[in-house]
Amino acid sequence: MGLPTTAIYVVVASLLAPSLIDLGVTPLAAHLFVFYTGMLCMITPPIAFASFAAAAVSGAGFFETAIAAVRFAWPAYLVPFLFVLSPPLLLDGTALQIVHALVFTLAGLWFISASASAAESTLPHRLLQLLTGVALVWPQSAPASVWFNGIGLLCGAYLFWKRFSQGAMPVE
Repeated sequence: MGLPTTAIYVVVASLLAPSLIDLGVTPLAAHLFVFYTGMLCMITPPIAFASFAAAAVSGAGFFETAIAAVRFAWPAYLVPFLFVLSPPLLLDGTALQIVHALVFTLAGLWFISASASAAESTLPHRLLQLLTGVALVWPQSAPASVWFNGIGLLCGAYLFWKRFSQGAMPVE
């Protein structure tokens, strides 16, 4: 349901956050999770208040604008889960863990966003970008995180090498 920002937080914090805390999620992560996911109603159809405003400004149709908003912002749907699964993103850990989580998450979200918006790329290239991003955002607390992060680094290095060795994004 679409509500103003303060109302969204009051509703979801009172109804959903206690359940997440009972499941073992830290209180800060639980509140950020429910608030962030509640705010995604601004771009998610059928509510999509921000899409209504963007459609009115641009003169485009509402549904096309809402679908475009979801397409370009779909990595944002991953962020609340990262709050819960990766405590260093909330500055809970050593300095090295925090830097690792921030750098890998930002790089991973960049690759995921690139896979969603790189229209000139081929499907295999976009899938490699998506898989690279997923491997990079794989939380440190999850099993085999070292392997996934390493694979993400190798794939990311390959994608950057391919881009800069040819001067532009390949269109194969």
